[in-house]
Amino acid sequence: MATFGKINIGALEDSQGVERIRACRFQLAEAGTVTNVSVYINGGGRNCWAAVYGDNAGAPSDLKAESGVVVVGAYAWYDFALNCVLATGWYWLCFRISSAWWKYDGGVANQEARKAAVNFPNPFGAVDGYQAREMSIHADYTPVGGGYPAPSLAKIIGRCL
Repeated sequence: MATFGKINIGALEDSQGVERIRACRFQLAEAGTVTNVSVYINGGGRNCWAAVYGDNAGAPSDLKAESGVVVVGAYAWYDFALNCVLATGWYWLCFRISSAWWKYDGGVANQEARKAAVNFPNPFGAVDGYQAREMSIHADYTPVGGGYPAPSLAKIIGRCL
């Protein structure tokens, strides 16, 4: 099992009071099957979902996979099961919740995106805004291995879109 994204708890905190998608851009260095997204979040007992989006020139694009609902309470790492085969490249790891607090550190320009939404649209569409933040969110994956390319989309089974 390997990981991409931010595995450390950020020193800074932010919050939101309306339902939004928060997305953070990370690079996947090798093809693999993503099985879990973990978010360090305080949701106060609210429903939360996670997703993975592709990247188009630095913006979230097509929905790759989304999780089922997880109830998130006090600050902790919460796991969101999903299943998707991804090629090497840039991806956006996301969560969606109505009201929450989360941790982050400073990142690079436009690394965090946000969008008011009550579901995960496909494609992501217009972004409400960007910030230079690296959120405490990461994905677990199993490398494809053997130097072979990721399977074609026609062979992917599960929640991948």
